[in-house]
Amino acid sequence: VLHVTLEGTEEATYSRGTDRVTDRALFHRSDVVHTVDPFQAVSGSAGFTVPAGTVPTLEAPSNRVVWLLRLTARPRGKEDVKEEYEITVVPPGAGEGPGR
Repeated sequence: VLHVTLEGTEEATYSRGTDRVTDRALFHRSDVVHTVDPFQAVSGSAGFTVPAGTVPTLEAPSNRVVWLLRLTARPRGKEDVKEEYEITVVPPGAGEGPGR
């Protein structure tokens, strides 16, 4: 079994007394791949589109918007695989124009 999801999470970090606390809120999750076909899992490919109107990646002193591709796989006779890859989502049109 191979399962890949796209996830968007908002993180807010703040002080509570002498501690720093980070709250996380998942605002988007969608399937990119879900297959039990071992041939597709080994040599397949997939594409995805970030939903229109969603928040792009953000890095601020106390707030972040993080987008991840989260992969889980259960190969037969082997240990489960769990990995995540942080990706950068840019606002529409950010990569367009002269010199880009």
